[in-house]
Amino acid sequence: VTDMNVNRLNEPKGGMKLRTLLAARTHTSPDDWFLTFRAREAMEIVFDELRTSYGDGDVILQPFTCSTVPESVIAGGLRPLYCDISEEDLSIDPDALEKLLGGDTHRAVILQHTYGIFDQVSTDRVIELAHRAGALVIEDCAHRAGRIAFDSDGRPAADIFSPRRA
Repeated sequence: VTDMNVNRLNEPKGGMKLRTLLAARTHTSPDDWFLTFRAREAMEIVFDELRTSYGDGDVILQPFTCSTVPESVIAGGLRPLYCDISEEDLSIDPDALEKLLGGDTHRAVILQHTYGIFDQVSTDRVIELAHRAGALVIEDCAHRAGRIAFDSDGRPAADIFSPRRA
């Protein structure tokens, strides 16, 4: 889509201003942001599109998350697959993820920064493992609102990021 406004027909007044503020905070483009009433709705759209585009499969997530996440995976037609968490950052344990990955049914890995804890080395490894397995990375920044992980080139490291949960 070259004209991103075609997807913004119902954007609320002030939506562009909010997208511009979020983009400035995260060093992204306002066109990268799609506003929804609740993150649950946004996640359902993402998971439904993943299923439509790539087929049935799993979304890897951690068990220490709110019920909105697995409910959205299920509502989008995919299966939640739980991965152990790291004691250091309470996010997906890269060693456990490496053992869990295999086959071609993994559609996405949700990388959550619990309580705003962020470990760059662990984050980089989770992203690298997910991409090597052909899975998209969804960064859940609900506890780290307005801050996302970047790669070594300064671009958003995740394929999809959710800055806050409503």
